[in-house]
Amino acid sequence: MSFSTLCNDARKLTLSYLDNRSTTCYSTTCKKAYGETQAHREQGMREQGMRECYRGLQIFGKKEYKDYLGVDITDEYDWDKINIVALRSFMIDYFGKHPVHTTCKLARYQHLIPIVLPTTMVRNGSRVEFNMERFAELVANPQKGHAITISLLGLGDHAKKIVSEPRLLLVLKTVVGVDESWEDQIKELAKINDATGFGCSNPSFLQLFAFGAHYLVNRESGLENFSEGCRMQEKIKDERICTTGFGMRDPQLPIYLEDSRQAIPHLGVLIQKYYLQNLSTA
Repeated sequence: MSFSTLCNDARKLTLSYLDNRSTTCYSTTCKKAYGETQAHREQGMREQGMRECYRGLQIFGKKEYKDYLGVDITDEYDWDKINIVALRSFMIDYFGKHPVHTTCKLARYQHLIPIVLPTTMVRNGSRVEFNMERFAELVANPQKGHAITISLLGLGDHAKKIVSEPRLLLVLKTVVGVDESWEDQIKELAKINDATGFGCSNPSFLQLFAFGAHYLVNRESGLENFSEGCRMQEKIKDERICTTGFGMRDPQLPIYLEDSRQAIPHLGVLIQKYYLQNLSTA
């Protein structure tokens, strides 16, 4: 006699001792448990499918840092490690409707390569802080890919600043608020968030990492078809506006400080968003 037959016989024997009310309660409980188990199984399958899809995307993550730059970084944004809530948010944005572009309907067709930004990295056997200064050194002499020069003269000591915690950064190629003042450009981003719920953050120097990685892998800055510059705000001693010049084929990213908050011709801001593992600080 098989084990399943014994189980069925035992179940029937148990049910024979139950009255009608208890039998109904037992049946309802079993159906509910089966439904919850089935829903949990389907959710697991959806999450696994999402991870497999993320695995196939072009992301500048742990493997790319090792292959292109010869350094080791955190693996917490690998396809099998990333927090499922952060992953779901990223995938919704990546495959979702572009927040402002009228001709390119999906964000996935109008972005720089998404990049993982660690707080530290292992370089030549030693763990060191990860910052723009060290990143610029690495992309200027990569093990693989296309070298790019990132001028840090305008950033001063800010080039040594590290991110507060690891994150995945997505920068869209779209420049908004062109010819507007800094305050109006920030209001423009706020309007986009209110209208679409995209959740873009104020422009920061973090986008320079995305430009560097994008050129390293694809040999393009990502904005060759744009004449606009891109403005970012950072606190360097006092609060200033940091302006970067893009729209060039020469593999350089010049940076200079622009104290004026007034409108400057052909100057706009980029849409950027980051995804944190620690959701309580997102």
